[in-house]
Amino acid sequence: MKTLFKPLLVLAVTAIAFTSCMKNDDDTDYEAEYLKQEKVVDSLLSAEKTKITDYLASTEGNWQEDTVTISLPRLGKTIKRGIWYEVLAEPAEDNEAYEYKAQRTQIGYQIIPPSNVKLKYSVYSLTSSTPLKEDAAGSEYSFTNTNTNLTAVWFIGFSPYTAKFEGENVNLGLLAGLTEKGLQKNSKIRIISPSYWLTPVYSGQQTPDYLPSNAPAIYEFEVLGIE
Repeated sequence: MKTLFKPLLVLAVTAIAFTSCMKNDDDTDYEAEYLKQEKVVDSLLSAEKTKITDYLASTEGNWQEDTVTISLPRLGKTIKRGIWYEVLAEPAEDNEAYEYKAQRTQIGYQIIPPSNVKLKYSVYSLTSSTPLKEDAAGSEYSFTNTNTNLTAVWFIGFSPYTAKFEGENVNLGLLAGLTEKGLQKNSKIRIISPSYWLTPVYSGQQTPDYLPSNAPAIYEFEVLGIE
């Protein structure tokens, strides 16, 4: 199973590299690099927070703020991921739930993504009601195909708060989802994501060209099936 979120967990990856290279007497100043990355993340999320706040003030809906935080120890602060979401439809109570499971990596636990999901989805900018991209009919998508360029917001949106690892619920930390059980069949959700989470999760993939540059986007998912 490949580790996800390589482009996004630069802070954690840099921390691991910093510790490792210190042991190997590497001349690279990883402490300075770590601080630089923290400043980039802080600046980007702060700038786009204003855009998202302005959008929320101009629209109606039952929006909720994501509470997962990012630790920036070199800057001496903790910030939120910057994601907002609105649950539009819950799974039926008698629906057989998909059970998300976790795997352990160098940077903590993350979900083993579902092999395939069938869903309708659309993507919007904050400034237009015309979709940038949509699948209104519904198609099957593979979360495990490393040739896809699904962005991180897909994985965060589908993930639960916690997942099973060797029979125990484990905290997914920075990679935790937005809903308790994760998206299930018949779930429908709308997510406002800063551009930081619009990066493809697999190495070698490019950010979709329909996404706005350095700007938030709105994703809407309606799950038709999951396995």
